[in-house]
Amino acid sequence: MKKKQYIPLLTVSVLLACGSSLAAEPSTIKLQDSYVHPDYVEVERLKDTKEVIVIQKKDIQEKGYTSLSDILKDVPSINVGLTGQGDIDIRGQGSDQSARNLQVLLDGAPITSVVNHPLKTNYDVVPVENIEKIEIIPGGGSVLYGSGASGGVINITTSLRTMNQVQNTLNTEWNSDGEKLNLNIGSKVNDKLTVTAGYSKINRNLYFKNTYRNSDYVYGGFRYDIDKNQRLTVRASHLEEDSRYIGNISISKMLKEGKNYVPAYQTVTVGLDADGHKITEQRRDYLNGDRHLDSYNMTYESSIGSNWRFIGDFFYNKGVLQQYRYGR
Repeated sequence: MKKKQYIPLLTVSVLLACGSSLAAEPSTIKLQDSYVHPDYVEVERLKDTKEVIVIQKKDIQEKGYTSLSDILKDVPSINVGLTGQGDIDIRGQGSDQSARNLQVLLDGAPITSVVNHPLKTNYDVVPVENIEKIEIIPGGGSVLYGSGASGGVINITTSLRTMNQVQNTLNTEWNSDGEKLNLNIGSKVNDKLTVTAGYSKINRNLYFKNTYRNSDYVYGGFRYDIDKNQRLTVRASHLEEDSRYIGNISISKMLKEGKNYVPAYQTVTVGLDADGHKITEQRRDYLNGDRHLDSYNMTYESSIGSNWRFIGDFFYNKGVLQQYRYGR
């Protein structure tokens, strides 16, 4: 079985934030000015009614996390699947439901698909070194993000979002699970222009024998301060991934064989000979994947007077996901 899905996505979000004060009168109490933080107003709106888990950059550095999966595994009520398919289950919904009901945002743009769940996504391509903050809404995100977020929202902010502190870094890792390389370079060209770019490569052996996930992720962007009241930020990224997973496994086999489990051989038709007869091969029942994803983001910010701020987020995602069974 072979599935091929094209994922074009274009959306525009416009946010207005304002601050207001109540004038003091002899019989009244003067309230402090109230401001909505411009980054991700949607999440801020839920803080009074929903539990919002916030993981800051300093927490990530202090605990030495090397991937987004490692970070999420330490969050209570979140389970990261062992198969490596990108399954993140919040509050025990089960893998099928969680894939349909989880929304993951990267710098304001979804890296899950808002129109066609479930699509398995490798969230670990986001370099940990670039993550500034992770906000997690365990449930009820459909109020602002639609039905595809009813099971929860994970909102990832990276240094590409603001480019306030660009860094030049090189990180490598080799161990029994595979290898990882992350390179990031950035520079403040002048008082108005800041640029940054990077490359991340992951070759990782997954939980079960002969399963893996190999990816290449290239990203870059610039921020242009038009004047003291206006700012334009543009980001782009490209992802390529090759993978092999275990699609399904029974509890009995999991308990018996553990990491050494391999799927049984199946007879697969691979073509026809010159006489029109089927050509068959014996192949193991793996789930294989091939993914290409391009993302483009633009953010425009402008101060309007002393109490108003306009923020416009524009993004476009386009990609191809091919899944097929029966690896060799």
